[in-house]
Amino acid sequence: RVLRISLGNDDDTLADDEIFAPSHMEQGGIRSRMLSTALAGERDVEREQRRMLADGSLPPHDLGAAWHEGLAADVAVVLESVPGAIGARAVPFTIDGDAWRLKGRLVGVNGGERYVVRAGGIRAEHWIRAWVEHVAMCAAREAGVDDMPTTTVVVWRVQDKPKREVLPPVTDALGLLDRLVHAAKAGLEGPLPFFAQAGWTWHNAIKAKPKKAAKPKKGASAPPPVQEGGVPDDARWEATLCYEKETTPFAGGGDCEDPYVALCFRGVDPMADRWGEFERLAVTLFGAWRWAGGDEG
Repeated sequence: RVLRISLGNDDDTLADDEIFAPSHMEQGGIRSRMLSTALAGERDVEREQRRMLADGSLPPHDLGAAWHEGLAADVAVVLESVPGAIGARAVPFTIDGDAWRLKGRLVGVNGGERYVVRAGGIRAEHWIRAWVEHVAMCAAREAGVDDMPTTTVVVWRVQDKPKREVLPPVTDALGLLDRLVHAAKAGLEGPLPFFAQAGWTWHNAIKAKPKKAAKPKKGASAPPPVQEGGVPDDARWEATLCYEKETTPFAGGGDCEDPYVALCFRGVDPMADRWGEFERLAVTLFGAWRWAGGDEG
């Protein structure tokens, strides 16, 4: 974005092929649209189906209606588990920091909680976005925005069953937000060696109880040695593996397979050559979450 470089795979030219089944990503987008209007209390199911059939989001005629029914059932599973999220409102806020200002609207606020709801699975980038928004919410409350809650409820669906995790209040959220803003500013001057899947894997490995290091998988390079005082062997190994190879369904490959990551770090192995920076950024982002913990159900 800074250099205004666009790679060839960003071409969003509409295909003129008739679809018979929406892709996994397209299904996620459809569920997201359904969920958004439902949470706002503005959903009209019949009108929604007609619109999606007309704009090509779903296959035509009865096949599209059947797809709509199935995707709507996925959304219903999640909605039934979060009645408090229905009709949630957006709260505007402004935070003045050290040479920066953050201004926006935080959606999903209802009473003393904020809801982040997904009708499908949840990936690393979704967790990171929810956490950063949670930090900003707690910082806004510290800055005097009284309407802001201090807990975020994240809800998603796994095999037709809803799951949830509660993000607890953040201590010194203004200080943490300031560090995140300054890290983001540094990213305008050069590529930062932090990657969503590897960072999330590192966080989970650090947060979990110590365990035996995973054995190398076929075709994966050996993890770099861990210096004294660094993170446990398994955390560094798992983060490096996640950077190199896809480890979760539908992740789209390891972090290094992202064409922009490949361009920015060509000729460099950031998980070896710049591990110290990766660890520092991961600690900055996830440290408060790691120590505060969370409730998973």
